Amino acid sequence: DRKLMMGYQGWFACPGDGSALNRWVHWFRNNTPTATNATVDFWPDIAELDADELFATAMTLPGGGPAKVYSAYKEKTVVRHFRWMKDNNLDGVLLQRFSSSLSNPDHFAFRNQVTLNVRAGAETYGRVFAIMYDISGQNAATLVSTLTNDWAYLVNTLHLTASPSYVRHHGK
Repeated sequence: DRKLMMGYQGWFACPGDGSALNRWVHWFRNNTPTATNATVDFWPDIAELDADELFATAMTLPGGGPAKVYSAYKEKTVVRHFRWMKDNNLDGVLLQRFSSSLSNPDHFAFRNQVTLNVRAGAETYGRVFAIMYDISGQNAATLVSTLTNDWAYLVNTLHLTASPSYVRHHGK
């Protein structure tokens, strides 16, 4: 009740971020970090991010320095996002899990790490979170089993609903 919740995709990955993906995900088309291949509407403000959270692209800023971005695979970055939420009176997030990519082991591992990062951020800064599924692109024949199996993994293996920060409504 009375929570201001944001959608949180957590889908940004970069080469060298430590994930099995090890490539540009959701920042650029064709894994080519140039302006013509950028897929974001707005460039992120990275002023508060530390050097160990930043990944240089092939682009340069007007001052000549490299244009850098972040990865949601980095716990430190996601936890910072939750600090910003607390600082700005945002209560929490609905973390998207893209069901069509869960069958890929590298994407599954990436999504799980992002989920754990979100949990850490929510618990650290007194925010809440919940899972929401994006089923676009999911094969209709495997939709129910994909969601059922994934939810069982989140509850029984990652123990997400055991978190005091997992959002509940009237105790459920």
